[in-house]
Amino acid sequence: MTLCPRQVGFTVAMNICGAILAITGIVLYAIDLSHSSLTWMCHSPSHREPYAVRHHGYTDHHHGDTAASLEMLHARLNQEFEDECRTMAHIAEGLLSMMDILLIILTLLQLCVSISTTILGIQALTRPSDHNKCRPNAEMKLAESVPIKYISI
Repeated sequence: MTLCPRQVGFTVAMNICGAILAITGIVLYAIDLSHSSLTWMCHSPSHREPYAVRHHGYTDHHHGDTAASLEMLHARLNQEFEDECRTMAHIAEGLLSMMDILLIILTLLQLCVSISTTILGIQALTRPSDHNKCRPNAEMKLAESVPIKYISI
């Protein structure tokens, strides 16, 4: 099967574009991998009061042991929430990191395929060949592609 130099040249150009996009993808995934922290979601202001204390007036009307116990409960609940949030954030960071690493590996594979196909296309373009056989549809007849001894009726 004979391909026109235009077709091979277009394929080489598309593979060069694919290699450029693969390099861009590797860089972007590496940047994403280095900035994949999710613990920022778990930080809460230390002066924040729980909803029940702030909106129901418990801090204004209840003094003594009740107000102190509410404050201690609030502090303990906030600490437990932040601990659980950090645990889940670390799990999510691990999953995101693994996904970024997988995508970097797949993009490296795409880069290798693009480069090798580009090299093959350039070799095909620079090799001395008979470009006069270029046909518009680039198809071969059955008699040209299969030897006579393999054709059975």
